[in-house]
Amino acid sequence: MLATGKNVLVLGLGKTGISVIRQIKKTARSITALDDHAHRDLGIRRGRDMRIVLGKKARQPKLLDPIHLVVPSPGVCAQHPIITQAKKRGIPVASEIELAWSLLDPEERKNTIAVTGTNGKTTAVNLLGEIFQGCRRPVCVCGNVGYPLISTVDKKNLLRVIEVSSFQLEWISSFAPHIGILLNISSDHLDRHGTMEAYARLKFRLFENQQDSDYCILNADDELVFSTSAKLPVGSTVIRYGQKKEYDVFPHDDALVYELGSSKGSIDIANMQLKGSHNISNTMACVAAAKLLGVQDTHIEKALARFKPLAHRMEFVGVYRGVACYNDSKSTNPQAAIAALEHFEKPLTLIMGGKDKGMDLHNLLRVLAHKVSALILIGQSSEKMMQLLGSGKQSFSIYVCRTLREAVDKGLAVTPRGGTFLLSPAFASMDMFQDYKDRGNQYKSILKENHGNPEKENIKNQY
Repeated sequence: MLATGKNVLVLGLGKTGISVIRQIKKTARSITALDDHAHRDLGIRRGRDMRIVLGKKARQPKLLDPIHLVVPSPGVCAQHPIITQAKKRGIPVASEIELAWSLLDPEERKNTIAVTGTNGKTTAVNLLGEIFQGCRRPVCVCGNVGYPLISTVDKKNLLRVIEVSSFQLEWISSFAPHIGILLNISSDHLDRHGTMEAYARLKFRLFENQQDSDYCILNADDELVFSTSAKLPVGSTVIRYGQKKEYDVFPHDDALVYELGSSKGSIDIANMQLKGSHNISNTMACVAAAKLLGVQDTHIEKALARFKPLAHRMEFVGVYRGVACYNDSKSTNPQAAIAALEHFEKPLTLIMGGKDKGMDLHNLLRVLAHKVSALILIGQSSEKMMQLLGSGKQSFSIYVCRTLREAVDKGLAVTPRGGTFLLSPAFASMDMFQDYKDRGNQYKSILKENHGNPEKENIKNQY
C-alpha cells in the first residue's frame, strides 16, 4: 500500500486528485495538495495533516522536502517542476491507477479489464459495461472515464472495466489488469511523449506486469500495434483480432467469429448500432474479453443491438436547411477524423482545427482531397493547416473562421441541400473550449439557436 504512513503529495486537484485525497486521508501520514490553478472549488479542508497550495506557489521545489510519494493527475506532464525535482531526489512518482492497484484486494484484481488505445477507448469500455450489465454481473466502468479507479477499491465482487490513457501509464510499476486491450495506436500526444515510438511503448506498458494467467488482446490489423508487439513481447496469453481468418477473432459476413482455446463460435452483428470499420474492430476486442470471462453469445448480441453511439462520436444532430449535421467532437487526432470521413461522400463540409499536439497530418491531408467539398478551419492550428494545404492547390474550398459560431453559419451557407455538415476537428479542444464535450455541445447549441429546430423530413445521408 503505497501511501500508508507516508507524506504524500497530490499534484492536480481535479476529479482524480480529489478522489485520491479522499481515499488516502485516513492512512497517509500527511497530504500536500497542489494545483497550478489559483482558484479551485476543492471540497476539502486544510488542516494539520492537510496542506493545500494553489497557483504559482504550487510549483516550488521546497514543497517536496518532507514528501515520500508524489501522485500526479493524468493531465500533469512529466516536465512539471515538481515532477522533475521529485525524480532528481529519487522520490517515487505513482499514477492514480498505480496507487489504486496497491490498495485493491488481490481477488478483486482478477476481475479487471483495462482498455487503452488512441481512439475508441470510451466506446469500448462502455460497450463492455453494457455487455456485463446484460448478464447481470456487477460491473463498474471507471478509470479515465466515469469514476477514478481509486474510488472503487473498497467495493467487493465487482468487475472493473478501466479506461487507461498513456498519461496514466507513465507512472505505473505494478499495475497488471487480468485482461488488457490495446485497440490501436496513431499519431497523438506527441507534444507530451516526443516520438511515436515512445508513445507506442507507453501503450504497451499496459501488459508489462501481466503473468501467463492474464490476457493481452491486440489489434493485429494496426501496423504500429503489430510491429511494437514484435519488439516488446509480453508474458501473458496473447489474443489477436483483425481481418484475417487466422486471428483469434475476425469478421465474416454479418458475424464476428471467435476461436479462443476451446471456446468457439460467432456473434451476430447484423443488428449492431455501432457502424463503421473502426467500430467493428473495437467490438472484436470487446467480444474477445467477454468470451474470456464466460459471457454467452446471446448476451453479447443483445448488448450490441442495444448499445447506441456515445455523444460527440459520430452523433447525428439533425437536418438543418436540408443538410445532415453530425457532431464528432471527440475526434481529437487525425486518425479519428479519417475514420469519420470514411462514412461520407461529397458534398461534405468539414469543420476542422484546434490545439496542435505535434501530430502527423499527412494521411489526413490525402483523405481530405477525396472526401471534402469545403473545409472550414478554426483554432490554433489554422495557420499551420493553411501552410500545409497550400494556396489554391486544393480541389475543395477553404475558409478560416475565428469562432465556432462563425464556422457553423458558414458551413450551412456553403453546403448544398442533401449534403453533409460534419464537425470532426482532428485536434484537441483546449485552445477554444473547456474540453471536447464543450466543443460538441456548443456546435449543437449554435445549430439550434441560429437555425431553429431540426427539420422532420428524412434526408438520405451516407452514414
